[in-house]
Amino acid sequence: MTAYTLPKAVDLCCGRGAVTRALLRAGFDVTGVDIVHHPDYPKEAHFILSDIRCVDGRMLPRRPVFIWASPPCTEFSRWRMPWTRSRAVEPSLELVQACYRIRDEAQPDFFILENVREAQRWLGPAILQRAERYLWGDIVLAPFIRAKAKESYSGSRPDLRSEVPEELVYAIGCMVMAGTQYLRKHLERLP
Repeated sequence: MTAYTLPKAVDLCCGRGAVTRALLRAGFDVTGVDIVHHPDYPKEAHFILSDIRCVDGRMLPRRPVFIWASPPCTEFSRWRMPWTRSRAVEPSLELVQACYRIRDEAQPDFFILENVREAQRWLGPAILQRAERYLWGDIVLAPFIRAKAKESYSGSRPDLRSEVPEELVYAIGCMVMAGTQYLRKHLERLP
């Protein structure tokens, strides 16, 4: 009898670890990747200190079930505000492209890229929108979670404004986990 290992998830551009905490709660073994290591990043998770543009997806945990990517939204957000739109330059898509390259190299079962509404101008229509979070990728079921609007956080806490609501990620993580267990159960029955 083989030992059961937790399904692996990767949190790209993990920041302070809101997504990581939600995925840990959902039952994943999580590896976060970011260019800055925050002291309050969850100790139960693995952490890779690196610019995602330099990460090789084949060096991440073997065959992750789920990859979540939240590349910075600052350049896209400038297009929303009338007072900065006139000075906004075309956003660099380097980090978004790195997320998709890592996805192609790591070949997860599920992939989500999260960003702001304005990113649709460059990334195409999002498949799901909850509060101010727009999602691209493989998850098409919409969890019915009310997420706190970004505007409800003060301007003095930009770190909280950019943090993905844990309840949203937890709901999606649970859907992925349920789907993974269902697939594993039925694949074991095949000859």
